[in-house]
Amino acid sequence: MKQLVTFTVSGEEFAIDIMQVQEVIRLPELTPVPNAPDFVEGVIHLRGRIIPVIDLRKRLKIAGKEIGPYDKFTRVIIVVLQGKWTGFIVDAVTEILKVEEGSVKPTPELVMEQTGAEYFEGVVHQNDRLIILLNLPKVLKPFERDQLKELDLESIKKILLEQ
Repeated sequence: MKQLVTFTVSGEEFAIDIMQVQEVIRLPELTPVPNAPDFVEGVIHLRGRIIPVIDLRKRLKIAGKEIGPYDKFTRVIIVVLQGKWTGFIVDAVTEILKVEEGSVKPTPELVMEQTGAEYFEGVVHQNDRLIILLNLPKVLKPFERDQLKELDLESIKKILLEQ
């Protein structure tokens, strides 16, 4: 059995392996960082760590879906990607889903043609639901991960001093 954390982004249902998730938190106040990529909403200070927070709606550029305001259901999924703590803003975390290892199917061709197929590990059919399994390490390209590492250090120091 594989356990997945399922969540919604712009009305679409996604999942990641629960083993990738450090924790899920309510959306805290974000501190904007100068010169950050446009999909980085800011940083948070969480238990001694400065964590960049990425809006997954913006990062995935889901076609035809308007980016609405954050609300009481908005969450940040905290993960560690290649040794770097990172937060991903999602519209809502819905459940922990247990699926058989073999139930993850390849991503359909149509989805691969219209989007960045490298983002997806596959899909899971659960009752009437189609859940896209994200490949989080590939959601950020290597140069984007480097950009996150090079965020304005003076701003981050200021953030630490304000905490």
